[in-house]
Amino acid sequence: MNNIPNTFFISLEEKIGSNLGCDINIRRSEIEKEEITVYINGQGRPGINFHLAMWLYERKSIGASHIFRPTVEIVQFYVNPKGQGIGSKVIETLINHLEDLEDGFEMLLLTAQDEQAAKFWRKVGFQVIEHTSTNMPSMTRKLSLKPKVNKISVNVAYRSGSSGDKILVDEFDIFW
Repeated sequence: MNNIPNTFFISLEEKIGSNLGCDINIRRSEIEKEEITVYINGQGRPGINFHLAMWLYERKSIGASHIFRPTVEIVQFYVNPKGQGIGSKVIETLINHLEDLEDGFEMLLLTAQDEQAAKFWRKVGFQVIEHTSTNMPSMTRKLSLKPKVNKISVNVAYRSGSSGDKILVDEFDIFW
């Protein structure tokens, strides 16, 4: 996962910090070449803090036949105190940041700790895909990818036989 620039983490830190009005600290470590662990900690007004840990994968298998890449798996998230919209702001900011990337991540994945947590995750757009062996819901949220736009500009012209001047017939752009 060496293709994620440092600016990705710096701008995420700035966005979450400005949306919540608090100090954010992002720490990352590469465990394997296809995985990065990211820890985001925030502290704001007295008594308000949160922690988010996630893994960034180049590819992640879900079930026997579904392969999504790249994927972000949220492995730990807590907010104190609950019920003030802090968690929603953090996750919505993360989702918006991930969706702003060109050729970015396709999927968010997590396992909710209980039904109360699953209710929160449903509120921010996650869906249950299965229950684990301990009956905790595995949940996903597809991200709206910003399409990579390739463009070529085409000029159609010919040279006049008598003068050799270039005569422009048409100009257009091709996108793919």
